[in-house]
Amino acid sequence: MSAYAKKVYLTEEQNQRLSPEGLLASFREGINSLSEEYVAQFYNGRYVWVRVEVNLLQKPGNGEIMAFIYNHDVTRESKLKQILECIMTFGYDEIYTVDEYSGQMDENEQTGILLLMLSDVEDIVKEEKEKQEQLAKALAMAEAANEAKTNFLAGMSHEIRTPMNAIIGLNSMIRSSIDDRNQVLDYTEKLDSASRYLLALLNDILDMSRIESGNMKLAVRAFSGDKFWDNVNMLAKTQALMAGVGYSFDRERKISEVYIGDATRLEQIMINLINNAVKFTPEGGSVDVAVTEQEVNERVQLTTVVSDNGIGIAKDFLPKVFDIFTQQHEENTSVYGGSGLGLSIAHNYARMMDGDITVQSTEGEGTVFTVTVKLDFDRRKKERKEKTEDISFAGKRILLVEDHPLNVIVAKGLLEKKQFEVVTAENGRKAVELVENFPEYYFDAVLMDIRMPVLDGIGAARELRALDREDVKDLPIIAMTANAGEEDRKQTREAGMNEHLAKPIDPKLLYATLQKFILS
Repeated sequence: MSAYAKKVYLTEEQNQRLSPEGLLASFREGINSLSEEYVAQFYNGRYVWVRVEVNLLQKPGNGEIMAFIYNHDVTRESKLKQILECIMTFGYDEIYTVDEYSGQMDENEQTGILLLMLSDVEDIVKEEKEKQEQLAKALAMAEAANEAKTNFLAGMSHEIRTPMNAIIGLNSMIRSSIDDRNQVLDYTEKLDSASRYLLALLNDILDMSRIESGNMKLAVRAFSGDKFWDNVNMLAKTQALMAGVGYSFDRERKISEVYIGDATRLEQIMINLINNAVKFTPEGGSVDVAVTEQEVNERVQLTTVVSDNGIGIAKDFLPKVFDIFTQQHEENTSVYGGSGLGLSIAHNYARMMDGDITVQSTEGEGTVFTVTVKLDFDRRKKERKEKTEDISFAGKRILLVEDHPLNVIVAKGLLEKKQFEVVTAENGRKAVELVENFPEYYFDAVLMDIRMPVLDGIGAARELRALDREDVKDLPIIAMTANAGEEDRKQTREAGMNEHLAKPIDPKLLYATLQKFILS
């Protein structure tokens, strides 16, 4: 307080308790936090009541004791406390409080402005009571949220370790069965399943983090409505078939062949709700999906109803169904699985699309989720169908810029499978040098990682575009990176890249993208 207070009035007992020796003695007695109140005089002559709070913590590394000390101005709170004590003790209707004042200035006396206060006791009591109720409610909510987050982190640790153990174990089993082709294929299928499950968990965590920080932005692009629902239904039917659950789909009206919006996030919403319905519907039950399309203010409103006759949701849990870190069946996560983030993420995405998700449910009878989103559309546009099965890039050269050896092997294998001649560079600086040293138009495309040593992909793309050569003006540069957010896409565009592919790379999307820029 020396920076703010001219004088601090502490008793000898307070001085002893707040001294280094006193704090160490308290810590030895098992006391980790303590507080004191005292009066301080500021340099402007004003007197205030101050509450000092001390938290004691032992550093794990060297055992040192650290003290975190906070000073709060509690003058108003102290005044109210004095008034309330008078009310409770004497039952007065009116209270007059007067600060002590001395004509003779003495450093041991509290001096200040003479203050006469007339207070409405009933208003003060009511205000204080409401404040205490609000504080109690906020504390209860904070404790509940903290407990839910603790449970979530414990659950996520288990959820992540489960596929990781499978991946490590299956990898070892593949090495020991290398001569048994059928066994290896079986293990690789299980490995693929565990990898995709782990990726879905990580995506949920990252998506929720971006949503909470306000960094999530929709990637708005044109997409085929027919193709979108075909893909959703393929995934949904597979899930329902494996669970022994019936599945039906009905789409009443088709306003446009091409919609404009974030197809990936919309698919996440639909798949999450349908998978949830399948997951909580016993074998022999059914899940029904009904889609209607309506033109509203020159936009299309999609309304999707996902209904099931499964176990339902308890009435007292319905208001919390979209909260993060919460699952009604937390005690049965080993049976139902999941991160507890899916519905919250879907709800946020729907609202970002000018829509919403509502839920109706009766425990033991089933659940109905209704999703509304608004998209732009263009009747004139038809999405071009890309066929990647028979693509050949024979005679085409591509520069693969990637620093991770394993990623180089995977990407090079995918490219050579389609007859590409592949030249590799381990960083952006090497990539720029290769383009400079080879003749003009030697490379037909560049596949560029972003995070690399020496010179990253953003810097390399900028330097390539700045070269004094004709070929680099139209040379397709395609980002291939784990940085898949909209802000990352914006950076790659600004650096002069033509397209952005997110890792792990989807081979069909990779081939279709290269086809668009090289063969079209």
